[in-house]
Amino acid sequence: MNVDTNNNEHIRTINSIQNEENAKEEKEHSYSPQFTNVEDNEIVHQKVFLVIGRAGNRETYFEGTIVVKHEDLPTLQYPISNSHFKALVMLVPGYNNFSFEFHDPVTQNFYVTELHMYYLPLLQNPPLHLAILIASDSEEVFDVPRYKDEYSVNGLDKAIEKLRCVAYMWQAFTSEQMNRQGFGRRTFRLEECWLEDTILQSRELSSTAKVYVIRTEKTVNELRSKNCNIYNVFLEALKNYGSPFNKICYVAGLILDSHYDKETDTVLGHQSLGGGSGHIGLGIFGSQQIHTWPTSLEDIVPCLTDNTSNDPIRCGSKLGGSNSNFRCFNYSAGAMLHEIGHCLSLTHSPTGIMSNGYQNFNRAFVSWEPGRRGIAPSEEKGAHWHRFDCIRFRYHPCFRLPNDAIQYKKLIDSPTFYYTQTGVSVKSESGIILVEYWIDNKIKCYKDYSSDYLDEIPTELLISMKDIGRSNIHNKKLKVNIISTNCKCTTIEDLAGFIENRNPEYHRLHGTFYRSYEVGLHGLEVEKHDTQPFSVIFKTSISRMVLYGGTFFNGFKVIFSNGHESRIVHPEGENKRVLSFYNNDSISKIYVRASTWIDGIEIELKSGVKSGWCGGYGGELYILSPPAHHQIVGLYGTGKKDHWLDSFGIKYVRKSENNNIPSPLNTIETLPASGMNVTHIINNKSTFSYHIQETQNPNAIIEN
Repeated sequence: MNVDTNNNEHIRTINSIQNEENAKEEKEHSYSPQFTNVEDNEIVHQKVFLVIGRAGNRETYFEGTIVVKHEDLPTLQYPISNSHFKALVMLVPGYNNFSFEFHDPVTQNFYVTELHMYYLPLLQNPPLHLAILIASDSEEVFDVPRYKDEYSVNGLDKAIEKLRCVAYMWQAFTSEQMNRQGFGRRTFRLEECWLEDTILQSRELSSTAKVYVIRTEKTVNELRSKNCNIYNVFLEALKNYGSPFNKICYVAGLILDSHYDKETDTVLGHQSLGGGSGHIGLGIFGSQQIHTWPTSLEDIVPCLTDNTSNDPIRCGSKLGGSNSNFRCFNYSAGAMLHEIGHCLSLTHSPTGIMSNGYQNFNRAFVSWEPGRRGIAPSEEKGAHWHRFDCIRFRYHPCFRLPNDAIQYKKLIDSPTFYYTQTGVSVKSESGIILVEYWIDNKIKCYKDYSSDYLDEIPTELLISMKDIGRSNIHNKKLKVNIISTNCKCTTIEDLAGFIENRNPEYHRLHGTFYRSYEVGLHGLEVEKHDTQPFSVIFKTSISRMVLYGGTFFNGFKVIFSNGHESRIVHPEGENKRVLSFYNNDSISKIYVRASTWIDGIEIELKSGVKSGWCGGYGGELYILSPPAHHQIVGLYGTGKKDHWLDSFGIKYVRKSENNNIPSPLNTIETLPASGMNVTHIINNKSTFSYHIQETQNPNAIIEN
């Protein structure tokens, strides 16, 4: 058999050339810019987007530059460090075509990758407002180091530019964190209007973040006095300003007149605080380090990698053990975001921004910092929102997406707890999304019910007695936080103590009965309020109840069918509501507004009849209804004689076996005896869902 050696050699040559071309093409593709956090043609909802990726040889150490081009916007440049890059890009509404260009400093080859994105603003969501507070006699300047005197501008206009730029960074950071947690491109929107857009140095007219200048009646000296509650001053100034702060709103507030005092080594006129009061959610911070903040996208990398020492004479001593400018940025811009987190319903978390993770905040935006090269997303340390934070954001009105699978219930009730024979029942008609277990201020584990794949968010859960016993390690207190879809949180500081204080009682008529979580008296010591306990057991059917209230809920009367009457606390007031019981009707649930006392109450019967509201509208709303399988047989609480109720709860018994009993509760799975961070549990579904009836009781009598 003759073999054509020339033909075989030719085939081998062709294959070799093809393999070399394939290897070269694969290498070129791997060297081209590649995006690790975004897919082509994604829809996003913020003006500034953080693109994370890699370019160049992954196996060598090198420094390079990625050039970002947009057909309608100026060109931007960002550093590549050991193949890692992070780029903040600006988008226009609608379609955006970006070109990411990389010139390899080693091979001298040129690589280009395109990225297409769609920017869809969500104007239907409530925005985060930006505001700067200035004193009545303010010079409208902020502190800058002495070495910046010759070229730095530190007036009000510059403060506005810096706050605007950092706000877009907060927005982009939050979107990235929410996406990493599986919640999509969710973030808060900023209130925007048509202005000279300082986000880019070209300063073209565009729709950009509006910054309100809020002038208070306080003088500079008054703001800088040690006794000044700047948070309250800021709140009052916002209320006096009017729209948009006269309705529900969320505000990031900067205090312009903060000033470092060398003699006392303190920052005067500064307060870092977040939360809310009434209809205003507010997070505030001082201006003493904003000289380290960027004013435009072009400034971000220089500012966030600036290792220049801060000025201890003008701007204060070391922050977090370092005096470099980029760390001062972290401890100001990152810490202010922490306070904004409080404004948006967040509490402190085990790690991340809501802990002290903001000390690494710059790492979310740059691929290198002094002393560290090639910062990958896994090396950003504290620059993240914890899973807890993202779950709360998922259901916050500022973070809604048009295609949300689960509709938002317009309920504002806080979760409530109920002791039963089998464990502690947890209820919220708004829906429960998160259960946290803490020991010694450290998270032990948590249960996550926030998945969009659930048909319905559970409204009732059961923490079993077995689980509670396993979790009481070395007799330490187990704290439980329950968070609902409306971002309300109710806490039991000591779960075992809660159970011990609610040992079942016995009544000859009803048998064994239990007491609910007691609302009211939050944060107060009972003995200091001259309160007296009360208790009512429904020994026979109720004929009617009379509720009395004014500014607060004063008291009530229970009139039984046998003529017996129970008078509770102070059954007198400016108005009263009479609720009649027909055909052996009984109490289904009680709506209670409470904080340090009971503000108001409304009672709903099983027939759907309501008493109408009696009392004030302050405090948090709680809906007291017995756990599944149980029914209300009494009321209890405390009150200040001849004044008002301080606390309130219900008593309930398990229904007899011949009653109609609903399907089993959604039971929280067994807690581990030790360890941290249990995997999220989303496979349980609740069969319980209650709905508030808006119709008022036609039989209720209102007497003024």
